[in-house]
Amino acid sequence: MWAGQARYDLLFTLGDDSERAVLTEPGAYGQTQINVLDYVVKASLEPYPEEPDGINEGDYRLRMTVSKVPASTMGLEDRADIYAAVIKRLYTSDHSFGSNPPDFPSLYLIYVTDDRTGADMQEPAASRLLTEPLRGAIDERLSELPAKIHWVSSFGEVPLANNSGVEGGGAVISMGNIHEQEDGAMQLSGSIYVANLAASGRTYILEEQDGTWRITGDTGVIWIS
Repeated sequence: MWAGQARYDLLFTLGDDSERAVLTEPGAYGQTQINVLDYVVKASLEPYPEEPDGINEGDYRLRMTVSKVPASTMGLEDRADIYAAVIKRLYTSDHSFGSNPPDFPSLYLIYVTDDRTGADMQEPAASRLLTEPLRGAIDERLSELPAKIHWVSSFGEVPLANNSGVEGGGAVISMGNIHEQEDGAMQLSGSIYVANLAASGRTYILEEQDGTWRITGDTGVIWIS
């Protein structure tokens, strides 16, 4: 049995900037949170459903608390370099298909971060939205890949074939937040999904070398299905 989930489709606006986010509340665990436009948003749907009495649609209320978070000290170009490096690694070699890359024709990138994607055992940080300017900078760095890039807010937006694989032989990449280590290196978790028994993920270590962020190793659990 699986507790029900609530899904919210929200549009946040701050001045001339706006970001769309699709949040999923994990059923019995209650409350979900995400960082958007330099704010942390915590949300929960009330009341929680109980049997045997149903709840009228008009009785639901979405409760949100919004608070300011410190702005990232890392610039957009550095963040784009780090995310693009992990995407390229997952696409070209860490896809669990051995030494022959399948050159997926379509690549779906989830722009809501999730630290759990690399199976890190630490407490995950709040999800963030990869902003449109950041996504554009990442796209520029991925132009050499033989794939059409699609940005989606959740796995639920990815078209799947009857065999649970990504439609058209594509792949889905999900990533976490960028975390700084004590030595100045960065950690970023990432995973790739092709089908139910064709997926993998890990947490990468990246270091800046000659002005470019490069993957120099990984840490923690590496999972493959």
